Amino acid sequence: MDILKMVTDVAGKALVNQASGFLGESQSNTQSAISAILPSLLGGLLGKSQQSGGAGIIMDLLNNNNMDGGMLNDLSGMFNGGESTNALTGLGGNLLKGILGDKVGGLVDMVSGFAGLKKSSSNSLLSMAMPLIMSMIGKQIKSKGMGLSGLTSLLSSQAPHIASAMPKGMGNVADLLGFSGALSSAGGSIPTPKAPKVTAPSGGGNGWMKWLLPLLAIAAGLYFWKGCDTGALDAAKAKTEQAAADAAQAAKDAAAATEAAAKDAANAAGNMVDSAGESLSDAVKAAREGLANLTFTAGSAGEKMMNYLKSGDAADADGTFRFINLNFASGSAAITDANAGEVDNLAAVMAAYPNVKVEVQGYTDSQGNDDNNKALSQRRADAVKARLLVKGIGAGRVNAVGYGEASPVATNDTAEGRAQNRRIEVKITAK
Repeated sequence: MDILKMVTDVAGKALVNQASGFLGESQSNTQSAISAILPSLLGGLLGKSQQSGGAGIIMDLLNNNNMDGGMLNDLSGMFNGGESTNALTGLGGNLLKGILGDKVGGLVDMVSGFAGLKKSSSNSLLSMAMPLIMSMIGKQIKSKGMGLSGLTSLLSSQAPHIASAMPKGMGNVADLLGFSGALSSAGGSIPTPKAPKVTAPSGGGNGWMKWLLPLLAIAAGLYFWKGCDTGALDAAKAKTEQAAADAAQAAKDAAAATEAAAKDAANAAGNMVDSAGESLSDAVKAAREGLANLTFTAGSAGEKMMNYLKSGDAADADGTFRFINLNFASGSAAITDANAGEVDNLAAVMAAYPNVKVEVQGYTDSQGNDDNNKALSQRRADAVKARLLVKGIGAGRVNAVGYGEASPVATNDTAEGRAQNRRIEVKITAK
């Protein structure tokens, strides 16, 4: 099964023809971009599936966004810039964040450089293409009744197709998106252009090297004159000492120049950081002001985390907060719109405090098989993480761990106690 070919056959032509006009780009450049985008995104999904909990995140994004192949049945007007396009790119943007996190910008740059497109055009094409690929994958998952292992196997089987479809000018994308190892394991690789030969400059920090040859020549002369009259030897010795002194001074001057250049670079970098810090402060300020417009349920994880970060509330001294309005159907890890509000509010708090990192912890009651309970708790923790990523929280800020029936907060001998033990908690790991 070749997912890339299936997507190209269904949507490739329409995507190139319609999107090029909508974006104001030539069809040839748009075609080049699509030829790089499709294998890159499928590779990104492959790399994600190889990470711990990654397959669960992909599966939850498929389920939570109804990615079952339905959109592939009617693509008319999907890429021409109308309302359907806006809905598609909005969905695609969230999927890109959920799968690629902070690597989206790097991929946009690579596609733009390869195909000669504006970055905004590359970003739009990525946002249109990702739902198509995931919808095709979701179609296979649904039709064959696949679980996480089936999803992982399906994506692993795509490695040879990804390697053969990737244009040579996109060779570094496998490292950027983390699927080079998966390609190697499958016996495939993306050809990478050879790096140009770099010739070391004659000046700069290695300027002292130009004194080496004269010193060697003088040393050879000393060896030749060995045994000659004392006057000649003294003269040679004096010349050698002078040359050595000159070399030492030159090296000292070069080092001083290098140090000065390093200080200038450090100052420039400091200025850049200061500038970025000011922009970040504005964004954080806006996010924190936005919290005032949110409605938090009393005692919810979002409200408790916000109060803790504002004042270090002693009631939650360890920085662990339990969701009170997040419920899963029996045996399910799907987060529905009806109970996603508490997770979304938590994402808003994390956006307002960008240094915060968390561990999402899943727990179950003691009923059933221990291994199955742990796997279920992991999927539920992954589902919460996926929702946070979709809301714009960077993947590096969220870790998801399923603990199964460990650490009960109530007795497992009663229905009420078991209900309390089936829970999701979030713990601050850095702030």
